[in-house]
Parts: sequence; C-alpha cells; structure tokens
Amino acid sequence: MIYRIGLLSNEVDDFKMEIEAEPTTTFKELNDLIINKLKYSTNEITSFFSCDDEWERYQEITLIEMDSSSDVDTYIMENTTLEEFMQDEGDRMLFIFDTLNDRGFYMSLREIKSGTLKKAKCTKLSGRIPKQIIMEDLFNIDTKKNGRSILDDDMYGDDGYNEDELDMEGYSEVDMSEIDI
Repeated sequence: MIYRIGLLSNEVDDFKMEIEAEPTTTFKELNDLIINKLKYSTNEITSFFSCDDEWERYQEITLIEMDSSSDVDTYIMENTTLEEFMQDEGDRMLFIFDTLNDRGFYMSLREIKSGTLKKAKCTKLSGRIPKQIIMEDLFNIDTKKNGRSILDDDMYGDDGYNEDELDMEGYSEVDMSEIDI
C-alpha cells in the first residue's frame, strides 16, 4: 500500500506539498524527507501530532525522547511508523517545524492506493516555502522614534536618574577571599 499525504501551510496560501510513503515508513523518515526537500535546518527540534477533525492535538511523536515518566506514553519518530497513527483516508496530523513559535504544516492522508515504494518521496511541491524559523520579528525593532534613537537612556528609564540619590553608605566592599564558592 502507498499513502498519499498532503501538507498545507496556514501562513502561505499557495504552498502545497505531497508525499507518497508506505505505511511502514517511520515518522523520522518522513521528517527527514520534509526537512531536506524544503532545505530546512536539521538542527531544529520537530514534532508530529495526531489530530481530530478540528485539528485538536492528541498524541505527540517527538524527534527525541522528552519525558521519561512511565505514566505517559511517549512516541519517538525513529520507532513509530505512519500506520500507527494514520490508517484511514482523511486522518489528520500536524508537523511542527518551528517549536518556539508553534508553526507547522497541516497534514492529511488523502489517499491509500495499492503498490509499493522503496523509499518515501515528495511527488509535488508548489508555492512559496514558509521560512523555518522566524527570528527577524524578535530583532526587527524600530529603533527610531521621531528621528531620535530609543536605545538611549530613555529606554531604560534613566532620564529621571539623579546621582545624588544613590546611597553609597548602603554598599560595602566585599573581601572575595572570605566567600566560600
């Protein structure tokens, strides 16, 4: 049997990816195929989540073991096959490729057809590929306000600082040789 899996992005309307894989393909193989095909970094932690019809997350399948608690079932990509979570056409999953910002692709099992494959493969890739990690928003600060830099004393509230208000009597020198580290 061959699974035809579709991936969509909620960030980029025209992005579409289609993958064909056997039910015995591991989630690690699927992860690597997606990451490599999209030229994403392999240094990021990724996860798959099984979902219901409303995209509510249920079970996580992690790249690496995160929790060793015995009362929680943990699934590792390398040891988990697609057929363990996808058996019927329409089954849904999420693939999270940016864990920090909780960004990923919506996946669905579109078709189950007869045949065999030696290896999972991407059969369709179209549209703009979403960036893997969005960091520029963290650093894209408008540093000018009314033509004046906001990265000066006003940024830290030092405009009202008066050196005379500092109580030097409250400070004493510490002999570092007396401190047991």
